[in-house]
Amino acid sequence: MPKITDARKQEQRDRILRATIRTCAQHGFRGASMARIVKESGLSAGALYTYFSTKEELEAAAAEHFLHSRSDALQSILAQDPLPAPGEALRTFLGTFPLELLDEGLLLQLWGEAVATDHLRETAQHFILSLTESMEEYLTAWLTSARGLDDDDAAARAASLAPAIVALSQGHIIRRAILGAEEKEPYLDGVELLLSSL
Repeated sequence: MPKITDARKQEQRDRILRATIRTCAQHGFRGASMARIVKESGLSAGALYTYFSTKEELEAAAAEHFLHSRSDALQSILAQDPLPAPGEALRTFLGTFPLELLDEGLLLQLWGEAVATDHLRETAQHFILSLTESMEEYLTAWLTSARGLDDDDAAARAASLAPAIVALSQGHIIRRAILGAEEKEPYLDGVELLLSSL
């Protein structure tokens, strides 16, 4: 039997994770059975269990897969020169979220499930802390370059502001899931106005 390359293994693993995200978006975390995930992936149950031994392990890996790419999006904003203003940066960051996951409420479900299940709580905590750290790094750089604060003052102010700005992004996710897409622009316009005073 031919050996499966590492690249092929990663491709199949990613395929399973994407199928898990789609299945959770369609049926919710509780309704996303292993059978539904197998069907959505187009792979055999044996192939799926080669990579993930339990549904909990698979859910945590799928959440990590999706959330990690959001952290990368914030890092790409940090690499821009000049740095965008905080309201623009947050709008750009939120624009990287796949619309179907926002509109179907998958992210809101993820936060809800993270409260009740340890395997998702750990993933969500890591993401929120990582995102807050990246936001703090961005704000420190922006406050230094755009507002002329010295490094220490910028870092102290960024440390105070970062958790609240991350929470504004979570507010967008909640409003979008519950009130619909038409709420996006008024909310983001308000956030941009609020952040313009920094």
